Amino acid sequence: METTPPTLNAYLDEWFTLQRTRVESSTWEMYDDVARAYLRPALGALRLDELTVRVLDLHYVRLLECGGRRGQPLARRTVEHAHAVLRKALGDAVIAGLLEDNPTLRATVPRLSPGEDRLPPRLPVWSEADTRRFLACSADDQLGDVWRVALGTGMRRGELLGLRWDYVLPAMDRDAAEVIGRLLL
Repeated sequence: METTPPTLNAYLDEWFTLQRTRVESSTWEMYDDVARAYLRPALGALRLDELTVRVLDLHYVRLLECGGRRGQPLARRTVEHAHAVLRKALGDAVIAGLLEDNPTLRATVPRLSPGEDRLPPRLPVWSEADTRRFLACSADDQLGDVWRVALGTGMRRGELLGLRWDYVLPAMDRDAAEVIGRLLL
């Protein structure tokens, strides 16, 4: 005789009891917070075998659209956390023989919230004249040389912060410097 799989809420109650002895307390608390806020309310009454890829995909879209407090949209990263907690829990359910397979492995967290543009807004790009004006205005600034290196090489902030003086060799005049074999004007 086959047994009926437990509901997600019943399974999570057991699973959290076991997880308390297997993970750090901060991890356990994060799992519990995520489950209470984003999994149990909408999915908790469903049996484990009713958690299909379609059910999960629709749930993730709803979370993105209105899963936050007072029905506000959730950040994609928060939905990814909910997906990760459920993936771990249902993976353990498969190991325990309560599920044949883990639907979270095929479910997808949407990349964009409904209505969100696919392309980020275009950032304004400086012309050569804009760049020259900026360099002229910042010539006497204490970060003037940093701006020159940044604009001349395209280095990002972290790369600029990691730059050491032995990488930068001032040239004879102030209009050129050699940075790891590149000539900047």
